[in-house]
Order: sequence, then C-alpha cells, then structure tokens
Amino acid sequence: MIYRLLFILLFLPTPPGKKVVSGRLMADKSWDYDHTFSQVVVKSKGKIIGRSNISAQGTFTYTFPDRIPKQVDIHYTEFGMGADMYLQHVELTDTLDTMQLTIPVPSPTGTDSTGKTICPKCKKADETRQLVYGDGQLVTKIRKWGRVTYSPIVKNKYYMGTCIRPAQGPKWHCNRDDIFF
Repeated sequence: MIYRLLFILLFLPTPPGKKVVSGRLMADKSWDYDHTFSQVVVKSKGKIIGRSNISAQGTFTYTFPDRIPKQVDIHYTEFGMGADMYLQHVELTDTLDTMQLTIPVPSPTGTDSTGKTICPKCKKADETRQLVYGDGQLVTKIRKWGRVTYSPIVKNKYYMGTCIRPAQGPKWHCNRDDIFF
C-alpha cells in the first residue's frame, strides 16, 4: 500500500509553475528513518526555506512555494540531533519542474595532502574541525574590537555541548561555511 502511494506521488505531474525536489537518502549503513523523526531541511543562502519529512525508506519530496531560488542546500536533521547535517548543494534549473536526487548520508568527504578533512561544500580543509560530543561544552573567549564573544572551537576541535550523538549525525564542522557534515 505505501509503495503504491509513494509511486503515485513520485510520478504525478508537477502542478503548473511549481518546482519539486524529490529524492532518496542512501545511508552508509542500514537505517530506519521512520523511528528517528527525520527531515530534509532546504536552505537558501543559509536560511531555512522549508522542510520535508523522510519516509521509512529514506525518500522525501519538497515542493517549493511561490519564489524559487537558483540554488539550495539540502540538510538532514532528526529529533535531538542538535545541528542540521549538510548533504548536498543543488542548482535549480528553469528547464526541469521535478528534480530527482540520490543523496549519500553522510556526505562523502576526503582528506587533503596534510590529512585534514575536506568540507563537501567549499572543497577546502583549512577551516574544518572535528566534532566532540560530551556533557560540557568548552568555549574559547575571543576579544575583537573591545567586544567579548565565545567560540565552541577549542584546540582545533568543535565542542557540540551535547552528549547525544545520533547514529547518522555529523562528525565535522566547517567554520567557513558554518555547516556540520
């Protein structure tokens, strides 16, 4: 029954003037999205423009409202995760009403010649930090132009401030793009 419904939803024609992004998350290990209250978060220029629930099979469909940006970033989140995990950058074309995506979870990363992890968005490694999950959050005091701010980056590690680490949760942070992956 649910497969018929998913088939119908995926292959229905797109309403006139609407842009639809649908896809399937392909986890690197067996994962049941139905029990994690998981969602795909769609962001444009760093701001959330929409969300879509993920089915137990890892599929999602998001229909853009009136204004359609030229490009979006797809993120993954689940209940208690603490941070949206960056998955993929998508260029939206004017020619297609419906885009079909297959997105690996987590986003594939590599390392540069020094062994540092490369950010999947900016493709650079100089601002990536490994995430540390734990009870207390360490912070660094920063003084700039007479103002005091605090940063969760201490000794080249990013402290999350939560002891809960979801199985499909992020492992890295890029300070340049301010994304978790």
